[in-house]
Amino acid sequence: MLKQALLEERTRIAPMEPKGVIDEWVAPAEFRAERVVQGTEATVAAALTAWIDKHEHFVVQRATLGRVTYEPLDSFAGAMRKVKRVFEGASAKPYQGNTELLTAVITPLEDGFCHVAVMATLRRSRRNYLAGAATLAGTGVALTAGVMALVQYPAAELLAMIPAVAGLGTGALTAQELSPDRRAGPAWPRADARRPRASPGARPRDPASAAVATDRPRGGAGGQGHHPRSPQGTGGEVSIGTVGVVGAGLMGSGIAQAAAMAGHDVLIHDSNGAQWNSARGRIESSLAKLVEKGKLTPEALLAASSRINFVPDLGAFAVCDLVIEAIVESLDAKRALWQRLETICRAGTLFATNTSSLSVVDQAVGLQHPERLLGMHFFNPVPMMPLVEVVRSVRTAPDAVEAALEFGRGLGKTAITSRDESGFVVNLLLVPYLVDAVHALERGVGSIADIDTAMKLGAGHPMGPFTLLDFIGLDTVVQIGEIMFDQYREARYAPPPLLRRMVAAGYLGKKSGVGFYDWRGAQPVPMELGL
Repeated sequence: MLKQALLEERTRIAPMEPKGVIDEWVAPAEFRAERVVQGTEATVAAALTAWIDKHEHFVVQRATLGRVTYEPLDSFAGAMRKVKRVFEGASAKPYQGNTELLTAVITPLEDGFCHVAVMATLRRSRRNYLAGAATLAGTGVALTAGVMALVQYPAAELLAMIPAVAGLGTGALTAQELSPDRRAGPAWPRADARRPRASPGARPRDPASAAVATDRPRGGAGGQGHHPRSPQGTGGEVSIGTVGVVGAGLMGSGIAQAAAMAGHDVLIHDSNGAQWNSARGRIESSLAKLVEKGKLTPEALLAASSRINFVPDLGAFAVCDLVIEAIVESLDAKRALWQRLETICRAGTLFATNTSSLSVVDQAVGLQHPERLLGMHFFNPVPMMPLVEVVRSVRTAPDAVEAALEFGRGLGKTAITSRDESGFVVNLLLVPYLVDAVHALERGVGSIADIDTAMKLGAGHPMGPFTLLDFIGLDTVVQIGEIMFDQYREARYAPPPLLRRMVAAGYLGKKSGVGFYDWRGAQPVPMELGL
């Protein structure tokens, strides 16, 4: 507590010059509450967002790491929105105070502490009515309660009720019940919903015209955000800003790096905390190699690295516009993840699975909004491979597909669409080729090196099948092959016995150091497999 108090004193903002008693109480332009709290930047933002949504019915307007702005939902937002005078004859001037924007600025300090400042901007107020004072006093107490709630202040819940009491002293809150769907924000339209096309020549909304400017680019080349069609299908524009990635393995860290390089703020979560350091190391090593090759400037490296944040709790994903999963290839695990994320994220958040073989619609079972789930199949190594497959299920909304295609193109990828069939386009054709190569090795048609050389020089492939198997991961190929064999019941997808034995022995490819080649030296050397 002493550490917290000292940090709070160091970061305290000097108060504004008073304008006089009446001016100060009746109509200041901005109310501010601040405090030093314990936690990471992302977890503090998630906790504050949850509190504001629950108590004040404000929803996220725009979010980046370090800054979140909120706007009121419809015409009712706790005691911080519109207060009406209850006295008869006052209906001509009903609004005494109108908080139209909340801004939270979260600054990391040291040793896991953050300085939190929350500002309420009052767009309209009536200086001539004492009712304004009650509204503004309620606003100030509400902000203080919200910040105190972050550190579990005992009186936070009681303080949260005071704005409503203050409003009742001079006015009545707008009576409007909010359904869970309305509070959750707009949902993606149903897959069979009709929507008007955007007018020709329509231009995306300029991010600079938003109510609050942000210091970081919102994604895409030049810092411009991506603007696919509105999830409501009205032809409006919406940007994908913050991206959440679940899974910090090879694919997850690669997706996070690609998104950060394109200007997106990225949150990474992995249930295994030990993955964080290895993922961070892979990302930094990959970025450093791009600098060495002249494909990335040192400034761009620092900018991309600063946009990536590892979070221990999925609750931080409440600010995400897009969540991509790259977890184990298990249908049950993916279903459980999506169902949990649906309780955390807004209904307008896009969900994308990076599965290489599982059905997208099977993952959507049990979701309230299956229309926002689709597939985005990236290829390893993600920062270098130029393709992403966007997979649409029978439940996926057209606007969700369009948003994913725009996002993929913004990463510098060529984005193609595929039906929701196991293997999609690439693996449907690639897995039988890899399986046949292993069968050829088992039958003694050629050696590892000779078969690789034959396919490179004879078929024009950039690498042979065994090198490719090692890059993909032998265990991954076995998993994909089993799923595809179960789906199609065709022998050409069934993993060969040799491949299964190598996985059982721990020979997983380049990621384990040994596969069809030994990768532990300066140059890969073909393995002697006792055939």
